[in-house]
Amino acid sequence: MQKRTVSTLLLLLALLSVILISQGVLLVRTPINDITTDTINPPAFSAVIALRHKRNNSTEYGGPLVAARQAELYPDIQPIYLNLSLEEAFAKTLKIVGNMGWEIFAADQNKQIIEAIDVTPFFRFKDDIVIRVTSTDTGSRIDIRSQSRVGRSDLGKNASRIRSFIANFSD
Repeated sequence: MQKRTVSTLLLLLALLSVILISQGVLLVRTPINDITTDTINPPAFSAVIALRHKRNNSTEYGGPLVAARQAELYPDIQPIYLNLSLEEAFAKTLKIVGNMGWEIFAADQNKQIIEAIDVTPFFRFKDDIVIRVTSTDTGSRIDIRSQSRVGRSDLGKNASRIRSFIANFSD
């Protein structure tokens, strides 16, 4: 019985090692932990900065290398365009953020900015989110940015979070 337990444990460790190594190989080229719908002028974090520890990742966007890597991995992550006024779009965005269970840390209707925090289920990592609503000729545009506070790679969590957010606008 004990030999079987040790063998099973060794097999699980070997499998975990293979998974981690394969993830490392996939992420050697510019690992990213900061995803946004606007890689040229990403929404900037402001209020949540006070919650971050100095050992956390910088809130500065990684620039062209990160933008290129995001475009390669997540070409579907794009701004949301709505035929709603700025006020209506902001209200709808605020409601969706609340429905997603994110902790709203700041919501500035004058600046049309929402900052929120999402906690990952298993490891309880805190990720920061900033959403910017702007007006367009035909309504409004919503840009979202999601960034991990820790780690060089998010293994796709921020992109998944943004995709879920975007999906809520088509409901």
